[in-house]
Amino acid sequence: MYRVQESAIIPISAEDTWELMRDLDLRPTWDTTVHNVSRDEQFLYYKAPLISGFSWQWTGEYITFEPPTRSAVKMISGSLHRPFASLVGSWILKPQGSETLLTMTTSFEPRLKLPFLPSIMSRRISRIMLESMANLASLAASR
Repeated sequence: MYRVQESAIIPISAEDTWELMRDLDLRPTWDTTVHNVSRDEQFLYYKAPLISGFSWQWTGEYITFEPPTRSAVKMISGSLHRPFASLVGSWILKPQGSETLLTMTTSFEPRLKLPFLPSIMSRRISRIMLESMANLASLAASR
């Protein structure tokens, strides 16, 4: 499995960062990996951008949930045009005084077995995570 990890400082407490990140109405405003997300008692349902205006959908379940410090979601199913054979995303929040060190990790296997694809996908995932964390920091600073 391939792994991408990025970190950023969010300018609010870990508890406030956790609440902001878990607000499903706000999630698409900072997280560039989702168009929308919903949850029920057991699963999370994502609609995510793919390429050229196309989207894909996937269902995930928590494999770790420890508020307000960490969570991890594993893809259990995805639409026909999903880019991943497997996908796990996690958040770790560490208090840093009045701020939070947020670390996001994505572990994945591409659906297509092409030799160059993991490298391309890793760079894109890294860029998306950094952009999302910058958006979150900006949103947090404006509150």
